[in-house]
Amino acid sequence: SKTKMIVEDCPTLYADENSHKVYGYKVVEAADGYEAVEKSVQHQPDFILMDLGLPVMDGATATGIIRGIEGFETSESLR
Repeated sequence: SKTKMIVEDCPTLYADENSHKVYGYKVVEAADGYEAVEKSVQHQPDFILMDLGLPVMDGATATGIIRGIEGFETSESLR
C-alpha cells in the first residue's frame, strides 16, 4: 500500500487516521519538521501533507531538506 505522512503539531486539525486507511494508505505521523525529515528517510512516503507553522523546524525548511534527499528531488509539494 502507499504511505502518506501527515506533519502537524496539532493532530486534531486533520481527519481521523482511519479515514486515510479507507483509501489504502498507510499513515505515518510527525509532530515537527525535524521528525518529518527523519521519518521521510525511514518510511519513504508517497505523499506528505506538511503544516508550515511547526515547532523545532518549520514546514518550509523541512520541505526543502526533504527535497534534497535522494528520491524526493522531483516530488510535488502540497502546503
